[in-house]
Amino acid sequence: MYFSRAFSLLEKKDYWDSQRAITYFYYGNFLFEKQDYSQALDYYIKSVEILKKTQRIYPVPVLYQAIAKTYKKLNNSSKEKDYLEKYAKLNDSLEKVWDESINTSLDKMIQEKEKNDIEKKHSTIIYNVTVFVLLGVIVLVYWVYQKRITKKRKIIEEKELETESLMKKMSANDERLVFLAKKNDPLFFNEYQSAYPELIEKLFEINPKLSANELSFCAMIQLGFSSKEIAQYGFMQHRSVQTKKNRLRKKLNIPSDVDLYFFLQNLNSK
Repeated sequence: MYFSRAFSLLEKKDYWDSQRAITYFYYGNFLFEKQDYSQALDYYIKSVEILKKTQRIYPVPVLYQAIAKTYKKLNNSSKEKDYLEKYAKLNDSLEKVWDESINTSLDKMIQEKEKNDIEKKHSTIIYNVTVFVLLGVIVLVYWVYQKRITKKRKIIEEKELETESLMKKMSANDERLVFLAKKNDPLFFNEYQSAYPELIEKLFEINPKLSANELSFCAMIQLGFSSKEIAQYGFMQHRSVQTKKNRLRKKLNIPSDVDLYFFLQNLNSK
């Protein structure tokens, strides 16, 4: 019943050659079991012809075996021997091709694996180098940052030590000068000039046109008087003190971000 349906379908599909060959092969086996050896042989041979025509030769050795077996049943030993030889020859040839194909596939797999291993190794090297470079950059940036912080800290410490040193240098003369300045005594500037002749000379070097009043003003700043104290002991308004400071900056070319006290202290220590 199923063979009848198969043949009916094959009549409608002329291009189903591979299916036709397999159907003929199984139908030949069916006829062989029914002991209709001549009809079985016809279908086996038809199957072989179709397989050769369509270049699907891998099932052919099995068909050669079936044909040889059928000729044996038909008592045709010569044909049986011919097809057994065909079977052995074709089967050996196909096995050789199969082995070569497997070896080629294995070689290709090995080459692909080696290629992947090399690429993986290269990727690992690139990754390690990248990590090393990034770590180097981070260390370098941190080192530069720490160096800058250390440098700034050192400058601050030097300034603090310098200020402390200057404050310690205040002698009894400085105390007397402060006393005279607080009393607004006319002797203040004369004694200050005697105590700090080099500072006065340096101020004149910057601007020879400085007046005695401006030099006295510088002296009070250098001794540490605040703007409020200068205004109090000099009998002037605080705003006037700020104005005098601004004029003094211009005459001595002192930048606005530089403190007058530290400027005079530094000038005195040179």
